Amino acid sequence: MATEQVVELVAENLEDAAKVTRQINTPAIGLGVGGLCLGVAIGFFFGYRWNKEKIRAEAFKKSEEEDEKIREFYQQQAPMKVVEPKPSLDDVVEERGYVEAPRPTRPPVPVQEPFVAPVLPPRDFTSGGIAKRHVDREKDKNEGWDYGVELSKRTNNRPYIIHQDEFAQREEGYSQVTFSYYAADGVLTDEDESPVDNPDEAVGLDNLGNFGHGADDYHVLYIRNDRLEIDYEVCLLAASYGETVQGLSNDATD
Repeated sequence: MATEQVVELVAENLEDAAKVTRQINTPAIGLGVGGLCLGVAIGFFFGYRWNKEKIRAEAFKKSEEEDEKIREFYQQQAPMKVVEPKPSLDDVVEERGYVEAPRPTRPPVPVQEPFVAPVLPPRDFTSGGIAKRHVDREKDKNEGWDYGVELSKRTNNRPYIIHQDEFAQREEGYSQVTFSYYAADGVLTDEDESPVDNPDEAVGLDNLGNFGHGADDYHVLYIRNDRLEIDYEVCLLAASYGETVQGLSNDATD
C-alpha cells in the first residue's frame, strides 16, 4: 500500500516536471547562453589588456626605482669634484715670473749710394783694331763694381752688363758669342764681321757706353741677354767698319 502511494507521488512529480519543461522557451535559452558567452569573452579581452598594461607599468616603475638606486650608489662612491675658477692671464704671468719680451722691429732698409760710372782714361782710336793690353791700360775688374746695385738694375726683358767672372763661369744653357763694336762709325758686327741687324735687341745700345765696367780691360764689355740665353763678349775697336771691312776710303764714307 505504501509502495503504491510512493509510485503515485513520483508519477505526479514527473508530470509536473514535464509540464514545466514543455513551458521552457528553447530559443530564448540559446540566445541567453550565447549572450553570456559573448559577455564573458569581451570581459576576458579587456581584462587581459588592462592587466597587461598594469604589469608593464609596474615593471617600468620598478626599473626606474632600480636605476635611481644605482645612480645614488655611484654618486655616493665618487668623490665630489670642485671646479675651481680659471686664473686670469695676468695672474699666470705674475705667478710664473714671465717677462714680456719687447716686440722685434723691422730692420732698417739699407740705403744704397747712387751708382756713379767710373771715369775711364781716354781711348786710342788710331791703332785700327783692339787696343793691346799695356801696363797702363790694365785695371781692376772690381773697380766701380757693386753687385747689389747691378742686381737691382737687371731685368729679364733687357740685356744687362755682367761681371767678367760671371762670363767665365759659363751660365748653364747659355751660349757665348763675341761681337765687335766699331766705335768710329758705331757699327756692331758678329763673328763673321756682318753687321748685327738689331743691336739694341741683342746687347742694348745703352750698355755700349760702359766698356771696361766689370772687366779688367777698358776695351771689353760683357753683356747677358736672358731672353735669347746668350752671353756676349763685346770688344771695342778703334777703326771704322767702312774702312776696315768694306774697304771704303774716308772720301767714300763722307
